[in-house]
Amino acid sequence: MPHALIFLPKKGTMITDWVSVTRIGVGMWKKITDYIGQYDMLQAGDRVTAGVSGGADSVCLLRLLCDLRERIGFELYVVHVNHGLRGAEADEDEAFTRRLCKAHEVPFRAVRADVAELARREGIGEEEAGRRIRYEAFLEECRERGCNKAAVAHNREDNAETVLFRLFRGSFAGGLSGIRPIRELAPGIQLIRPLLNTPRAEIERILKELKQDYRTDRTNLTTDYGRNVIRHQILSVASERLNSEAAANVVRAAEQLGEVYEVFSEHVDEAEQRYLSMPEKARMDAGEVFLSEELLSVKKVIACEVIMRAFGYLRGSKKDLGTVHVEAVYGLFSLQCGRKLTLPAGMTALRTYGGILLQSREEEAAALPGEISVPGRWYLPELGCWLNAETAKYEKNIIIPKNNCTKWFDYDKIKGTLNLRTRKEGDFLQIRQDGGTKSLKSLLIDEKIPVERRGRLPLLAVDSHILWVIGGRASEAFRIGEDTRTILKVNLYGGNGYGGEN
Repeated sequence: MPHALIFLPKKGTMITDWVSVTRIGVGMWKKITDYIGQYDMLQAGDRVTAGVSGGADSVCLLRLLCDLRERIGFELYVVHVNHGLRGAEADEDEAFTRRLCKAHEVPFRAVRADVAELARREGIGEEEAGRRIRYEAFLEECRERGCNKAAVAHNREDNAETVLFRLFRGSFAGGLSGIRPIRELAPGIQLIRPLLNTPRAEIERILKELKQDYRTDRTNLTTDYGRNVIRHQILSVASERLNSEAAANVVRAAEQLGEVYEVFSEHVDEAEQRYLSMPEKARMDAGEVFLSEELLSVKKVIACEVIMRAFGYLRGSKKDLGTVHVEAVYGLFSLQCGRKLTLPAGMTALRTYGGILLQSREEEAAALPGEISVPGRWYLPELGCWLNAETAKYEKNIIIPKNNCTKWFDYDKIKGTLNLRTRKEGDFLQIRQDGGTKSLKSLLIDEKIPVERRGRLPLLAVDSHILWVIGGRASEAFRIGEDTRTILKVNLYGGNGYGGEN
């Protein structure tokens, strides 16, 4: 190894107590490890999946985690997402990352996806499509490996760019507080960003000192994407001509705004309790939200934040919703009853007696066959691909696929008729081998599936028991074991699902 920490701390040593000495010197690694310790990102016994693209930031993250895993006592895995956008270059990135993981004895898995097709199908930009696919891959890898942490390599400039991007798009104060160093990716899984406080220049200096090469994505050097415009034409110019610490100052202001927002949120909480109501107690998948006209009695900035929260309750996400949509709903209070607004993602706002009714209507689900027999194949309009099902004899030591587009089940455990359908009231999955279950509704909320898509998702089911949310989570009840004799093989093909290493 080109460098190493010079001692092994005892079990229970806090990372903030470490004094790290490397070929780079005390300062650089200590700054990063202090930041990790400040937010308690890594602990003994953790199982961590790191997203590694092969670029400078993620390679630095990998080298850091490799250096810390034995000293803290956590397990490390890597997932690499090939977006299918850059042909041979993307394949070379994947091969490079695979070799790097092999050299450092880190289990590696590659995920291949068609980002361009997802962007076309969903009507979103390639940046957003790529982000969705990456985080789906991180979450799937965490579940496959039993990981409780996912680590990504955002740095200080990434944070500053995000703040400016949200500002220009029309975000509210909460969005201007920047990227959080740690957040929940899914129940029981945290997303951590160990390099978030580290400037890009220092990351490159570390890699130079380590004599560690990395890959450069040429698309990051263009201005084809919105964030690249901010990086190369706004933040770069500000750093060169106004203040070399421009990025650091943006981040510092965002952190201060975050602290102010915490105090502000207390007033928003109070207004929400008084003037926002829903027919369901759950704060997700509500179907409709009523905003009392008494909301006008509080300051406009508080009322607008309540409206933004209402959007989140309806959709499970505030993505693509900004100031212009909140202002439109706020303005509806001044109009007569019966006036209506159409909002993104199938939402509507109706001025009614006493307030405004926000509603979200799911699009009509594409027809699915219902009862099915095996073998067979069926087209899934929602996913734009085919589903194939067949049976096979189980053989000992057979390698079971672990990816989102292929699932194998113990066919002998399936008692009843298989159905290919959309969701119904009472649907559930077994989520633990000890028999623990979760309602499909709760699962889709946890997975942050937009409310407008939940009724369209294709499901493989027996009665109310969901074997597979196709393209996502599968039930533990039909897992292959030593007593398995017949396998039910189900796989997606001809579409845009992503699979495993091969």
